[in-house]
Amino acid sequence: MPRQTIMLFISTESPTHSFARRQVELACQRAFAGACPAEIKTVDVGLHAELAEKYNIEALPTVIVGERRIIGIPELERLSEYLGGALQS
Repeated sequence: MPRQTIMLFISTESPTHSFARRQVELACQRAFAGACPAEIKTVDVGLHAELAEKYNIEALPTVIVGERRIIGIPELERLSEYLGGALQS
C-alpha cells in the first residue's frame, strides 16, 4: 500500500510556518503512537502558486489529506484526531 501524504500549505514569509510544520508532525505522531504513517509535504505557496491554485487554497496554513482539509492549525489534540481519522479513511 502506498504511503499517504499530508500536504501542508504555508508561506515561508509567515513567522508561524515552522510552528505549523512541527504541530502537524507532533499531531501525526500522537495519532499513531509515535510513528506517523504518512509523508508530510510542505508546500510554500510563494514558490508553488500552481499547487495552491490546483488545491484551491484560500487561507494559510491549510492541511490536506486526500479529500479532507483543515484551515489553520488547531490545538494539538484536535489536529491529532483529524489526522488520525483522515489517514485511516
